[in-house]
Amino acid sequence: MRGIVKLEEQELKQEESAGIITFYRNPESKKLYYLLLHYIGGHWDFPKGKLESGETLELAAMREVKEETGLEVKPIPNFSESFSYYFRDQQNQRVDKCVTFFVGEATSQNVKLSKEHLNFKWIETGPAIKKLTYNNAKHLLSLVNQFIEARDKSICKDG
Repeated sequence: MRGIVKLEEQELKQEESAGIITFYRNPESKKLYYLLLHYIGGHWDFPKGKLESGETLELAAMREVKEETGLEVKPIPNFSESFSYYFRDQQNQRVDKCVTFFVGEATSQNVKLSKEHLNFKWIETGPAIKKLTYNNAKHLLSLVNQFIEARDKSICKDG
């Protein structure tokens, strides 16, 4: 007779992070360049990080951009997008992570990269989508680019 082994369900650790899709607009050409970071793990993604105690999503996102890149970012209102995914942490515990992204315009291109990253790139939309490692980030950049284009058209009509 075959025994039935019941595996204990491992408790999921919950994590919440926030980040900003950071862009820079060339003053002459008006082209948009998005900031991608090359993480030590090998992937390309946007600046983001965990919330600290008592912090709002927006404040955490602004702090993370400053810590990871040294950049001051002007938040663009009316955009936020969240998604969740699972991964295993360094202790092999399953983590349910929810990340919320906002949009912000960098006041300069002078990145001072933190030690948790290998490199960075300011890159246009099409090449950025190809460079990003994860599909959720590619989709997110597409949404952000559409949002900024629609916002620009709206400003032109109103202005």
